[in-house]
Amino acid sequence: MNPLILIPARMGATRLPGKPLADIGGKPMIVRAYEQAALSGLPVAVAAGDAEIVEVIEAIGGRAILTDPALPSGSDRIRAAVEAIDPDGAHDAIINLQGDMPFADPGLATACAALLHGESTCDIATLVAREAEISDRSNPDVVKAVLSLGVLSDIFDGIIARRLKVVTPGLRQWDSRADVIFWVCATVGLHGMHPGLIAQTWWMIAVLVVLEAVNHGFSVWKFRREASPHHWLSKLFGLGLWALFAQLFLTGQPGWLLAGVFALGVVSQMEAFAITARLKAWRCDVPSVFTLGTSRGASHEANSG
Repeated sequence: MNPLILIPARMGATRLPGKPLADIGGKPMIVRAYEQAALSGLPVAVAAGDAEIVEVIEAIGGRAILTDPALPSGSDRIRAAVEAIDPDGAHDAIINLQGDMPFADPGLATACAALLHGESTCDIATLVAREAEISDRSNPDVVKAVLSLGVLSDIFDGIIARRLKVVTPGLRQWDSRADVIFWVCATVGLHGMHPGLIAQTWWMIAVLVVLEAVNHGFSVWKFRREASPHHWLSKLFGLGLWALFAQLFLTGQPGWLLAGVFALGVVSQMEAFAITARLKAWRCDVPSVFTLGTSRGASHEANSG
């Protein structure tokens, strides 16, 4: 693998004009960012939007490419620099390091390069970190990686739909499909980020997929419609998956959660099958197999009809 670190920088920054040349301990910010990146051992260049930036980088023996200052974004500046520096495509990975990160750990660049090298089908990777302090959550200058919105939808969408009185069987079926698509995408992303997990999780995933398919197949055979119980255990399983995925995305280590969530998933799928087996007519939103035939079960049947 032959990666290249590119640092986009321009003098006309909206929040702090002239930021690349701001003095930090006797050196311009862009110089410190360049020197930190060089400590990674990877080749580095600056994609500059102004001649002043090129001059200070070349003054320390660094490499800088002057790009059109009118380019709308750092990504466009990176592309222009790559076309000038590497027209033949010798570099097979480009690492975009922000010029306003003068003290970035050099290991971040090598970690990103290692991820791209370890997963040949990965076209782009973004490093994330835990929040440094609670105030980061409301700071518009701190970029966020959102991992939880899909889970909130999984848990509360039915409650909201019932509150708004818009529940229909068709809507709840599409809700079930959306939940499956969400978790499939999350699983693919997770294993792309941590390929080593595949050896530990593939058989668990296979078991859960088979159980899901069997229940839907049975429901289609019995009612001519796929299953959509949205039972309580499935919500608990969703919360467990959220906790597990958050831990895996951040640490790459499953710990005891993996076995616990897998067991919960198996029990949830078994109950879903039991619900399908006990139903005399298809319906959605069945809280539990134990509520079938009870007043609470009858209430949910009326709400889903």
